[in-house]
Amino acid sequence: LKNPPSKHLVFEEPKLDKLEVGKPGVDIQPVVEPVIAPVSAPKPNQSPSIPYPSRTNDERNREKANNQIAKFYQIFKDMSFEISFADALILNS
Repeated sequence: LKNPPSKHLVFEEPKLDKLEVGKPGVDIQPVVEPVIAPVSAPKPNQSPSIPYPSRTNDERNREKANNQIAKFYQIFKDMSFEISFADALILNS
């Protein structure tokens, strides 16, 4: 939908007659004529903006943290070795 350009009233400076300018003590009422001036519509935003940039950053950081946790867990899982309780007691003494 295209909106037509909005119009605002613009007032011009009062115009004085040459005879009225030189008379002392004369109360002069300025004549104000309204002029309709078209106002151009604002340009639409050319690049679409992300509605909530912090939300996308939070999601990205959460994914990174989850990947690091998974890698850390996998390292400990790979390092695990089986030892009997009796052997552990012997090694600790």
